Amino acid sequence: MGGADRYTTGTLVATGEAIVIWATDGHLLSLTGATTPHRLLSIARSVRRAGAREWQQLLYGLHPDYRLGEFAEVARAGTGTDDSGAWKAGLQLAQRDGRTEYLWWWTWPDAPDISSSISAGRDLAGALTIETIVVRGATYVFVAAPTASAPNGAVVQAADGTATELRLSQPFPNVPVLVGVARVDTTGPVEVVIRTSE
Repeated sequence: MGGADRYTTGTLVATGEAIVIWATDGHLLSLTGATTPHRLLSIARSVRRAGAREWQQLLYGLHPDYRLGEFAEVARAGTGTDDSGAWKAGLQLAQRDGRTEYLWWWTWPDAPDISSSISAGRDLAGALTIETIVVRGATYVFVAAPTASAPNGAVVQAADGTATELRLSQPFPNVPVLVGVARVDTTGPVEVVIRTSE
């Protein structure tokens, strides 16, 4: 790095770790660690921008056999023209080592244009799965079943007695999984009843 880079060193009061902060190429960078500020300064001065090939190799090293795939919106709701109360949720496919994996995704209650996801953690095509994701202001209830089991749906009951009927659908034509999603906006336990017949 050139002489134009300015470094600020110090110690974090809460942890006692050293910190170095500097600006370069229009970016503000920081480095913290359990060492001396002088040692971190030495490391910071050796930092350089990764080349395109180096960056690709780094990403491959982090996830050498993982690839995100299609995503499907399974459920949505919205109230008003300002998106207050609006939400979406669904399923995303991923590939790891030649096998299909699944991710649940949902939008944030206070920011419907921002979404998060988490691995479903199991083969949804293999067994009935019910998972709840609790975020600030809401609980998302995900229900998945193999198409061969063909449940007729589910009922999600909130602690306040509100019941939501879920119709399970197949979001991806070539993936034998039925999925339904509900959002509960009240706190407390949630009960899910799977309907196996009319």
